[in-house]
Amino acid sequence: MSGPPMSTFDMTNEGRFASAFLLVLTTISVAIRECSRRIRKADMAAYDGLLYFAYLCYVALTGFELWSITNGVTSDPKFLAIPPPKRIVMLKVFFVIAILWATTTICVKLSILFLYKKIFCLKETWFRIAWWSIFIYLVPCFTVVSFTLQAYTLVTSLTRPNSPTLPKFSAHSSVAITWLNALAEMGLLLLPIPHLIALQMTQKRKLALLAVFCVGAVATMASLARGVSASIRLTTKWTPALTNFMLLILTMTECAAGIMCASLATSKPFFQYVFGRNGKGNTIYTTGVTGRGTRLPNTSESELVDMSIKEAGSVAETH
Repeated sequence: MSGPPMSTFDMTNEGRFASAFLLVLTTISVAIRECSRRIRKADMAAYDGLLYFAYLCYVALTGFELWSITNGVTSDPKFLAIPPPKRIVMLKVFFVIAILWATTTICVKLSILFLYKKIFCLKETWFRIAWWSIFIYLVPCFTVVSFTLQAYTLVTSLTRPNSPTLPKFSAHSSVAITWLNALAEMGLLLLPIPHLIALQMTQKRKLALLAVFCVGAVATMASLARGVSASIRLTTKWTPALTNFMLLILTMTECAAGIMCASLATSKPFFQYVFGRNGKGNTIYTTGVTGRGTRLPNTSESELVDMSIKEAGSVAETH
C-alpha cells in the first residue's frame, strides 16, 4: 500500500518548535559569553561586537522564519492555496531571510577570525597568509557575490509569483552561494588545527580544547547539508513545502551553531564563577616549537584572559 501523497506534507509544528528551540539555545550561549566578559570587566572588542550583531540578525531571521512557517510555507496544502498577492509578499520575506542569513554567517565568521588573530597573532607567515586569504574571501568576495545573486533571484522570482520553483539560473546561483559559504566554513574550521596540534599540554586538556573548536564542525556540517540538499533539488522534484522546510531548518541550524561555537570559546569565566573557581592568573600557552610557555600579547588587558587557549580547553572540561 502506497504512503500518503506528498501534497499532504506539513511540518508547521515541527518548524515552529525547531525555530524556538534553537533561538533559546543561542540566546543562552550569548548571555553566558556576555556574563563572562562582564566578570572579567573586559572592554568590548571587535569580535564581541561582530558576534552580538550576528545574534541580532539571527533573532530577526528567526522572527521572519516563524512568520513564514505560520503562514504555511512548510505545509503543501496551505502553500499551494496562497493567493498570488500574498505569495509576492512571501518572496520578499524569503529575500530578507537570505540577506539576514548571509549577514549572520559573515559576521560570525569574522568574529571567529578576529578571535583567532588575538589568540594566535599573525607572526607565522603561513597563518598570516591563511588568515588574510579567508578574510578577503569573506569581505568583499563572498559578500558581494551573495548579495548580488540573492537580489537577482528575488527580481526573477517576482516576475513569476505563481511558479513554485525558481528559474534555472536562480536555482543554480542559490546552490553556488551555498557551496561558497561551505568552503569558507571549512577553511575557518581547519585554520587553527596546526596551532592546536602544536600545543604542549595534557592529553585531556588538548582533547577538551579540540572539542570546543570542533563545535564549529556542526555549523560546517549544516552548511554542507544545505549544499547537498540544494544540489539534490536541481535533479529531484521536491514539493514546495519540503524544499522550504529543509532550507529554513538548515539555515537556522547553521547560524545557531556558529554563534554558539563563537560564544563557547570565551565562556570559561562564567563557569568558573558558577562553580566557585577563581580563574585568575596569567594567560599563557605553550608551543610545540619552542617548548616554553609563551605569554599572549597584551595580557594586561583582561579580555585576553578569556581567550587563552588553556581557558578554552577548560570550558569543555567543565561540561
